[in-house]
Amino acid sequence: MDVKRASICSQSFDVNLGETVNKVSVIILSLFPECIEVKHLTLTENMRYGL
Repeated sequence: MDVKRASICSQSFDVNLGETVNKVSVIILSLFPECIEVKHLTLTENMRYGL
């Protein structure tokens, strides 16, 4: 049930924010953690919580 709900939420976020942008941001965060600016972190946090 939780997994299904998480999947639905993920799909909703992709529709609202853009699947490509979301995935690229996650990849950037994973590969280049030392190069991230505060603004980018804020954007990613907003994307995570759907704000």
